Amino acid sequence: MLASKEGLKAACALFNVLDAKDRKAVIKSLPVSEMAVNKIAHLFLIHVANNLDDTQLTKKKIMHDLGLKIDDFIEDGNFQNVLISCLIPLQTEKKENGIVVYKPNSYLTHDDLQSMSLFLEKTTSKKDRTVRGKELFRIVQTPLSMFFEEKLKYQLLD
Repeated sequence: MLASKEGLKAACALFNVLDAKDRKAVIKSLPVSEMAVNKIAHLFLIHVANNLDDTQLTKKKIMHDLGLKIDDFIEDGNFQNVLISCLIPLQTEKKENGIVVYKPNSYLTHDDLQSMSLFLEKTTSKKDRTVRGKELFRIVQTPLSMFFEEKLKYQLLD
């Protein structure tokens, strides 16, 4: 399903309307490490992390898996986008027709954001985006700090 932009649109739309129990089942079945470096599938991970109310589940299932692969994939742009989306969470805006879309940002294209925005106005998420954003930042901050403490000299020279 996540091999095309149309599949991404469908997956994001379905995730938006799922209840918490079904969202949990979806997340537990995701091959996170493989998705994080895929051109399209990584966008679904970004969408999930930015819309899932249960940030502990995000930490345990998504960010833990990514933390294990940080040495291998830190130079991959798609992998970086997933991490950046937790440091700078996606923001939304409501259009005059009532449709909710992601606001433009510096790390994702307009087309990518549009593909992930389908049915955002119908989301079952209850948590405030600001609160979720702060929680995501704290989740990603520690593994990245540890990585760069160990690898900073190499990364700067590279």
